[in-house]
Amino acid sequence: MTEISPTVQTLKPVRKRRKKNFVNNADMLAEIISSKEKYLKFEGRKEYPECISNNLAKMFHIMVERFSKKSNYVGYTYNEELRGTALLNLIQKWHKFDETQYSNAFAYYSRIIDNSFKSQLKKEKRVQAIKDEILISTGKLPSHSVQIKHEIAMNEAKVEDQKQRDIASGKIEPDDETEVTTQNEET
Repeated sequence: MTEISPTVQTLKPVRKRRKKNFVNNADMLAEIISSKEKYLKFEGRKEYPECISNNLAKMFHIMVERFSKKSNYVGYTYNEELRGTALLNLIQKWHKFDETQYSNAFAYYSRIIDNSFKSQLKKEKRVQAIKDEILISTGKLPSHSVQIKHEIAMNEAKVEDQKQRDIASGKIEPDDETEVTTQNEET
């Protein structure tokens, strides 16, 4: 009988490679601190020179680009406007991050981007609703989403109407909810 001796292998620690287009929180924090030093020199003046470093601006751009590719926002036709608004908000609010209290700058700026995207979507939906109202009032077809919502509402109304007829003819027994609504209508 041959004995198998266990061999011990020493594994080298695996070093994680950084992704090329990824923003590291530690690097971002260092860039914010260096940019804030420039900013604080000019605070109180009406015009500020370029205080944001090129690296910080690139980080903002990468964050916005990656955020716009999330499944929540990828299908919109006005994706460029979402990105532009987010970049504008980042540039306006970058100096409000307090690095003395918080260390997660990535989360702070991600929240700014997310809020910016959501507010821009609200504006776009309001504009789309106005366009749809104008199209309907002129006798033209509104956007596809409004047509689909109308079809769904019509189908639900047909199903409810058929259910009421079946209850009246005695084909089906009324649900508790249906019975309460019909009793309320009778009184």
